[in-house]
Amino acid sequence: MRNIKLVIQYDGSGYSGWQVQNTRAQSTEHRTQTTEHGSPPQIRSESGRRGRQNTPADSERIWTQGQAEHPTAPTALLRKAKQWGDAGAGRAQKKITTIQAVLEEAVRTVTGENAKVIAAGRTDAGVHAFDQVAVFRTRSYLEPSVLLRALNANLPVDVRIIKAAEKPAEFHPRYDAKHKTYSYIILPGEYLASPQGGSVFLKGYSWQLPYDLDVTMMRRAARLLIGKHDFVCFRASGCSSKHAVRTIKKISISKTSTFGFMGFKFNVPLIKISVQADAFLRYMVRNIVGTLVEVGKGKVLPEEIKKILRSKDRRLSGPTAPAQGLFLEKIVY
Repeated sequence: MRNIKLVIQYDGSGYSGWQVQNTRAQSTEHRTQTTEHGSPPQIRSESGRRGRQNTPADSERIWTQGQAEHPTAPTALLRKAKQWGDAGAGRAQKKITTIQAVLEEAVRTVTGENAKVIAAGRTDAGVHAFDQVAVFRTRSYLEPSVLLRALNANLPVDVRIIKAAEKPAEFHPRYDAKHKTYSYIILPGEYLASPQGGSVFLKGYSWQLPYDLDVTMMRRAARLLIGKHDFVCFRASGCSSKHAVRTIKKISISKTSTFGFMGFKFNVPLIKISVQADAFLRYMVRNIVGTLVEVGKGKVLPEEIKKILRSKDRRLSGPTAPAQGLFLEKIVY
């Protein structure tokens, strides 16, 4: 059996994650989420009252501000508009699938085999990827370059394989990874207050906040998260990891004016938070981002990060940032 490595980009909007996750964990964790337009709810116990749950964004592809890089609407947007367009009429909607499922279906079509596609990172519903790595085993004699083209021909346009290569049988995308980097995109209040008033098409790829953030204070807080810690206070309630000790190698918070994804580019003022670690817990990055946003708003002091880590209490950390702003950016082997 050959072991084929794939490097994949995907738009996670409209998908229920890489694979089906524990729905109970999703529902409880979302009770602490911040609303997209307004003040965040008070931090509650994960067994507390039901809060607002984020839903997939209306716009499912990236366009540039003011003018699209591509002159026509992307096929994925049209496809999903068709999928969701009859919702108001009460018609039955197509069941939302997973990234893993569409890849395995493409492999089945091309090779005739029921191969399992195993990924380095099991991203949640609505989370995107610049650089997901996955493998599958096959008896096919097709060259990797031929497999790449054939698989892409059988995938939806919001899932693209950008590299394919044969690897040794023992290579595993998750266990062999040295570190991973996730990035989170925030569209701050300074842009929402501009004449444009925000971005319709960036809504599905960023957290649009109606207020400005103190990036200097956020950076001070982020530095306290670097190193080896027990991150239990930043994990999802239903996280299946045996322990919560992880090592964050680097956190950067930068202001940028450009952002691109799957062929589309924006020129807008953004805040990008990147977290590099040996491994991640479920919702870890989104909970860290939610806490750093509370620091940026002045509701939490940077020095309180130490107290939150020592407490091991999820209720003391910030709300879970919405999924649509999160990207799996890089995996290093």
